[in-house]
Amino acid sequence: MTEENGSAKAEEPTPLEAKIIRQVEYYFGDNNLSRDKFIQEKIKEDDGWITMEVMLNFKRLANLSSDKDVILAALRKSTSGLMEIGEDKIRRNPDKPIPENYDAIKDQCKDRVVYVKGFPEDATLDEVMEFMNKFGQTEYINMRRMP
Repeated sequence: MTEENGSAKAEEPTPLEAKIIRQVEYYFGDNNLSRDKFIQEKIKEDDGWITMEVMLNFKRLANLSSDKDVILAALRKSTSGLMEIGEDKIRRNPDKPIPENYDAIKDQCKDRVVYVKGFPEDATLDEVMEFMNKFGQTEYINMRRMP
């Protein structure tokens, strides 16, 4: 039996759960999924479902939590409707198909891109995300490190 995330949840995610939700929804979001060949191949294997075992191979997610139950519980608190959660696997909601043309996604987003500089060289992605979220929802951050 699966549970679709789309209904409002009374319980707000903890800060850790919010990071887990953000990370998994990044993996399955339009911007990443349109280009990520590994995930594209995995979703072809089981009607879009990817096991938590496979998901825990993603270093950034595993660094947040290596406990599949913690990750699944966090995803159940998401209100975006992007993900469906099974007993031990997840998938992108079939009602939200993957865009076929990455260039079209880039064109849609280019008017919403912001270039920001001046962060310390040792700033982490989480620190930059926290700063940017003060101004509105941030979908994607690309940190360029100059050698």
